Amino acid sequence: MDYVLKVEVEGADIRCYVDGVLEIEATDDAFPTGAVGVGTFDAVGTFDDVSVNGEGIAAPVESRGKLPSVWARLRGAY
Repeated sequence: MDYVLKVEVEGADIRCYVDGVLEIEATDDAFPTGAVGVGTFDAVGTFDDVSVNGEGIAAPVESRGKLPSVWARLRGAY
């Protein structure tokens, strides 16, 4: 079964949608900056078409067949 997940973050306010329906609203100012990641807990899942948009977000990285070196460079930035 496929779902469309959307997460909106504005400052410390977080809203999570599943198939367009707001499912979670929270406020958490513990991590004012950082990176984005997706995963599962006690389950198997796959993710595709992941995008991050917003003011101050760097342009997507083009790997050009060099994905391991690109990931190593990105990991070192955090």
